[in-house]
Amino acid sequence: MTSSWLGFKDAEVGKEDEEPLTCEDSFIGGVPVIPDGIILKEEEVTCGSVNCGLRLSCLAQLFCPLDSHPNMHRSLLVLVCSNVKCHQTLKGWKVYRLQWEAKQESKQQLTSSTSSAKSTGFFQLDDSWGDDSVGTEWATEPSPSKKSLLDTEQLAEQVQKEKQPDFEQILEPYLIEFDAEDLSKIEDKNVDVEDEEDDDPGCEDDIRVKDLPDHCKNVARDAFTIFYHRILADPEQIVRYGGEGEYLPVYSNDVITTGRKCAKCSTPLICELQLLPSIHSCFKNSPLTHSSLGVFTCPKTTTSCADFERGCLKVSDLIVEVEKD
Repeated sequence: MTSSWLGFKDAEVGKEDEEPLTCEDSFIGGVPVIPDGIILKEEEVTCGSVNCGLRLSCLAQLFCPLDSHPNMHRSLLVLVCSNVKCHQTLKGWKVYRLQWEAKQESKQQLTSSTSSAKSTGFFQLDDSWGDDSVGTEWATEPSPSKKSLLDTEQLAEQVQKEKQPDFEQILEPYLIEFDAEDLSKIEDKNVDVEDEEDDDPGCEDDIRVKDLPDHCKNVARDAFTIFYHRILADPEQIVRYGGEGEYLPVYSNDVITTGRKCAKCSTPLICELQLLPSIHSCFKNSPLTHSSLGVFTCPKTTTSCADFERGCLKVSDLIVEVEKD
């Protein structure tokens, strides 16, 4: 049973014998790799905090296409301001969904690629985002119209008029390796620390949470304790992606993770991506404060709420939790 896909720090990027990063890689740090035909404007990559104006830097870029759209590629780009006061608020973060047309492949290559994706399960996450009709509804619709894509001449003209911003690398780049979360390792994925029982009830020396003084009980059942219990099975995870769309509060029980709705169809949003505080331990001399970022998405992004006429969509529904002093 899979709840989410867990991302782990993998090989360091930048060695001479390695191939350069592409927009089909998943990585943290470094600089963004923007697909051909997508131009990010200066204001789109500038910090939104008042009186800041710093260029945002890349914290992560994840390649996450969907099985239901084999002719389209998709990547999530997370940008952050290096100014401490800025990235402790939502104003210092911007998340974009980059979408571009996959290169034409033969039917045999496409079938092989889809089969490989299904065998790993990494691209089957859209099934868990909505009901069974989501996947089948798209299957009956035509592919995204080629009229919505710039032709070669228009693209060349646009590139001449607009220049891609130069990003500063403030964090060293590492590839991300994904693996499915195994819920069998977790006694209760919605663990309530207060209700936990001893493994050996006969041991009188063990102290149960319910037997602790009130001030100790409050500490034992705080958000971080529950969060720590959940990730303990895979403590090196730095990213949680897709699955059941669950955000794990880290520092506060007051974080509102439910009730968010799609502005287009009013469907309740799910957490597509969570970057964990552990991601900061991957970088040396990082100017970033330890924090958790949640990126919320409409589960119907595979059908009615997808917008394939635009190559770059800003994700506005975010949660930022900052480490307590």
